[in-house]
Amino acid sequence: MTPKPSCPLVYIYDASAENAEASLKTLIANVGTDFPIKTMTWSDDDFIVEELATRDINRVLMQRFNMCQKIKEAQVIGILVGTVVVDGYLTMMNKIKRVMEKAGKKYYEVLVGKINEPKLKNLSHIIDIYCLISCRETSMYDPKAFFGVSLVMPHEILLALETDTHPWESKITTDFT
Repeated sequence: MTPKPSCPLVYIYDASAENAEASLKTLIANVGTDFPIKTMTWSDDDFIVEELATRDINRVLMQRFNMCQKIKEAQVIGILVGTVVVDGYLTMMNKIKRVMEKAGKKYYEVLVGKINEPKLKNLSHIIDIYCLISCRETSMYDPKAFFGVSLVMPHEILLALETDTHPWESKITTDFT
């Protein structure tokens, strides 16, 4: 195991931006506990630098770990294709389909543009959990974002169903290319 670097990873963002919190959670999930994370926000001419508390990092990681447990319990998984322009999306889609077949899971492929609650609820009586194949910046949604519809990433499918080759490492990879 490599030692943690002494310099922190700094995330600079506008806290009032629409996707600021989601972007921070994506960063936390990708970095995990490998690096200390500091955030820098600004308002007018004032910059505020804070170290992200370990409990905040662990909260995000535990939410993602919980999603891995939900995948194991799911019988039917929906594969949401949110993009067809990201390199490797088809390779990843085929890989997770093979993993799901091997694990005895049934799946449906669903091509969506912009994800919203009504689209996901249309099949909620059939599908237990959705796996989103999308670009790495937009692939991680808050588990509570769609009011009871669970949305996971391809890496979480691999963590849940291929524990021998993809053990839990306290981080989630959003880039599958």
